[in-house]
Amino acid sequence: MQVSAFFIIAALIGCVTSGKNDCWFYKSIECALNLMRIPESDNSFCGRHMAEMNCAANPAIQCDLNFKSTAENLKSVWEKICEKETNIHKQLDENVGCFMKGLSDPKCTKSVANLEKEGKYDDMILLQKEACKYFDETKQCQYQSIIDNCGKPVAALYKTTFEPAIELERAVCEEIILPQVGSPFTAKRSVNTPLVSFLPLGLVF
Repeated sequence: MQVSAFFIIAALIGCVTSGKNDCWFYKSIECALNLMRIPESDNSFCGRHMAEMNCAANPAIQCDLNFKSTAENLKSVWEKICEKETNIHKQLDENVGCFMKGLSDPKCTKSVANLEKEGKYDDMILLQKEACKYFDETKQCQYQSIIDNCGKPVAALYKTTFEPAIELERAVCEEIILPQVGSPFTAKRSVNTPLVSFLPLGLVF
């Protein structure tokens, strides 16, 4: 099972303050590690990503965070999307390849990727904070790339499907990562540590 790098790394680098955020940290790690142990048996769009979306949403719900309603909306939308034999489910399977080309467009990810090359962000928390500052810029560029490469109808399908995940990613940045002051453990980045990317899918990491 491929898991979104955003949620795994946000958990593993120690983005936690106290109380409810501490709960989110441990629930996220537990879910991410469990997902990595699940073999991929269903290659459909929802088969690959429904469990990942639940893993992104459940910690916020279970820990009663301020963005709990955002997480609940994500789960609700995806439950409807992934009902078998629905038209939107079929369209997603047909168009996911085009989605991914837009999401991995180098011109959209260069600002975040360049942070990794600067060398001054060997502390993972500082790196994560800087990456969060490019969130909206990255998302807007990716959406325009999907329009350019796939057409407006496919871009509209992407927005319907992934806007709830994007809003949850934004909330994690605003509520957990950016306010973070310290870490429960040293969070130094090795040269092999991947940089967080703002995508709801694990396919491009």
